[in-house]
Amino acid sequence: MRAENPETGMARRDFLRTALGIGVGAVAGSAVLGMNVGIIDGVHAATGESVGNANTAEQAEAACENNPNPEECVQQYQSPDSQAAEVMATGPLIEEAAFRALPSALTDIFAKKGLSKAIDNLATGTGEGYGLTRADVIGGAVSSLIFAGAHNFTARGFDTHMVPVPQFMSGLSFWYLQRKFGFLSNATAHVANNSIVWYLTHK
Repeated sequence: MRAENPETGMARRDFLRTALGIGVGAVAGSAVLGMNVGIIDGVHAATGESVGNANTAEQAEAACENNPNPEECVQQYQSPDSQAAEVMATGPLIEEAAFRALPSALTDIFAKKGLSKAIDNLATGTGEGYGLTRADVIGGAVSSLIFAGAHNFTARGFDTHMVPVPQFMSGLSFWYLQRKFGFLSNATAHVANNSIVWYLTHK
């Protein structure tokens, strides 16, 4: 029996891990959405604070300011159809590159794994089991806090009234997928999450 070429075996393993990551990402996208709905309700009930995306809230308020019933208008606000591609595709991909892929590579570089290993990990994940290293935890916490804070920047400046807990939790979830399964996994999860939200709010 002929021995398998090590490079062919590695390529096959990388392909299977990437395919698994995409599948996990697709499922995780809907799971993250369900988690965030619970978080929004729970944090709001416990603190009375507004929870979510300050930028989207500002858009809704601006669109509803001349409405006779602005509160109801804001509750029923839908992003315009012209934003569909941005919300469901380009936005998630840019955010995953900026808030997960880049910090993931930097985490590996700072952990002295080398640039080549960092690039490999971007594509297929670390392949180091399902646990997280200390560097993973720190990188994930920092990048998720920055990701959450970025959603509080509006045209009027930094919003201190909206609590971006769902964005922070999503950031942690997408970070885990990036580290364990590679970029296509977290990108798929983010695209799936936003697409489901878009469908539910525009059907």
